[in-house]
Amino acid sequence: MRLLAALAAAALGGILAAAPATAPAAPPATGRPGDLLTVWNRATGAPSTLLRYSPATRRLRVVRTLAYTVNALGYDRASGRAIGVATRRYGRGIGDGGHLLALGAGGTVRDLGAVPGMRPPLAASYAADVVDGRLLLLDRGRLDVVALRPAPHLTRTVRLGRLPWLGDWAANPTDHLLYGLGAVRGGTALVRVDPRTGAVRVGPARRLPGTGSFGAVAIDDTGHLYAWRHGPRHPGVLLRIPLRHKGSVARLATAPELAGSDAAWCPARPTSPSPSPSVSASVSPSPSPSPPSSPSPSRSPSSAPSARPVSPSGSPSPTVGVPPVRPPRSAGPAPGGAPPVRPGGPAPPPLRAATAPRPPPPPARGGPVPRGAPPAPATPRPPRPVPPASRRAGHAAAVPERWSTRTLTTAQRRWLITSMSLLTLAGVLAARIARRVRSGRAGR
Repeated sequence: MRLLAALAAAALGGILAAAPATAPAAPPATGRPGDLLTVWNRATGAPSTLLRYSPATRRLRVVRTLAYTVNALGYDRASGRAIGVATRRYGRGIGDGGHLLALGAGGTVRDLGAVPGMRPPLAASYAADVVDGRLLLLDRGRLDVVALRPAPHLTRTVRLGRLPWLGDWAANPTDHLLYGLGAVRGGTALVRVDPRTGAVRVGPARRLPGTGSFGAVAIDDTGHLYAWRHGPRHPGVLLRIPLRHKGSVARLATAPELAGSDAAWCPARPTSPSPSPSVSASVSPSPSPSPPSSPSPSRSPSSAPSARPVSPSGSPSPTVGVPPVRPPRSAGPAPGGAPPVRPGGPAPPPLRAATAPRPPPPPARGGPVPRGAPPAPATPRPPRPVPPASRRAGHAAAVPERWSTRTLTTAQRRWLITSMSLLTLAGVLAARIARRVRSGRAGR
């Protein structure tokens, strides 16, 4: 019983060791959430500075100082660029009422020009965001919708309800409303605007640190509102406020005293998986051989047939009539007592004969035979069947080998010597018996 229990335990241990171990579930990869793009001005009308804040690294870095004074910033996901309103260039006003700019991630600037039909002009807008290729601008209590493609143009204007002063607004991807932080009596209010109807809802906001107004806001894809708060003689502060769930307000970064700012959320682009390397086998087309002028001589059995390349095209390539290659005969006993090929090797593959082309039609009776015409190739004979490996192996095994012949000769010699010895012994015994008989008779 103990022996059986030990054997069962050993078998169970082997099964568990051979079974694959189940790895614990890996936590979901969060990836990079995105970045916050910000433009701020140290003085009124001064060139703007483009900055980027990364929540993943918690770093605020300066991208570059622009030649324009930029406000009303939004991010266009289709083009991967931020869209802003430029009011000045190198400190001087733009004569046609302001231009739209496209800002790249590295600070590259593309001037998109003015938007015709804007009254008041484009430079009067101070809050913006981009939704589905449309720039939503706030201008003196109304919403201007500017389509960005194929060229910026005004599509419609929506009158808004009673709205407190807002420095900026941002589109929430959850409910598709525009959110902003407005200044009201007694503090700060959370303002929500419906861009389709122009309805405005004002609600209480949390107690937020810092002093001054909120000049720049943006909303990420996880439901957090980022806001820059600054004012005269007060340093700027960047806050993160949760909108979907209850949580604490986080203070992320600080800035020097600012005269103006605007922001937009730049989502991280999804990384596409790298394609697996595929191995493609290229087949070279077969060359078209020219027909021979005379039938080619038959090849010797020792020459191996050449392999013919495969034509990748659908139409069959022309074939040349070649006499078939006769397979070598089965190996017999080599002359001079050499040992034959031992059985058991792989059978050679059957040889295929090339297909002969159709012979040309015979000339008409009585007609002249054209000179220089190539003679019709001889009809190829079908290849002789190659015996299977089993038959050839049996035939080779039936031939006696040299070492077995030597063994039989030695046995015959032994039997001959033994026979001669027995005959000699029998003769000696017979002679002795004869002598005894003779001596007995003589004594009588």
